[in-house]
Amino acid sequence: MNNVYERYVAKGTAVRNLRTFVDKNIGVGVFDEKMEELEPNYNKLILSSGWYNAYYVKVLMEQVSGELGWTLRKLCLEFNEFSLKQDLNSLYKFFLKVGGPVRVLASAPQLVKTYTNSLTYEVSMNDKGLHQGLVRAPEVFAEWNLNMFEGSINGILKTLEKRIDSFEVLDKNSYQEDDGTWIRYSVRIIYT
Repeated sequence: MNNVYERYVAKGTAVRNLRTFVDKNIGVGVFDEKMEELEPNYNKLILSSGWYNAYYVKVLMEQVSGELGWTLRKLCLEFNEFSLKQDLNSLYKFFLKVGGPVRVLASAPQLVKTYTNSLTYEVSMNDKGLHQGLVRAPEVFAEWNLNMFEGSINGILKTLEKRIDSFEVLDKNSYQEDDGTWIRYSVRIIYT
């Protein structure tokens, strides 16, 4: 693994939910076995408040999608819906519904920051039924992060009893940062 990727992390809550998801869908202990193969210093004690190497999480999810016979996108959609059901208690669901989709989607950049630093998001348009923004990620994380972002938005909208009619990449381009090539996606989400 390229050491530059070590600075990118995922929140422990998501990693714990991924372990539960993998163990439920493939077999108990499979997540830990795979992580031990990928990460030399893997510790089975995953703290919800901790931060863990996002590169290993991404590679594990790519492996799992193959074992399940799913695309990475399908895995990200299924996992994020599962994860939100694990994370959101009745009180949070109530506040999401009171806030409504426009307010919740306006806070998407802050939500992203609570789960990873391998992705940034900027809202460019946020109206009822239509949301647009810019997803940015290092090239090695780009496809995975785009799929995870779509999965998160899909899960949130389902919690709000809405559905995505269209998740479209309007534009994709690359640019250079100090740590390498990054990908910028312009996305449009239409929901009802």
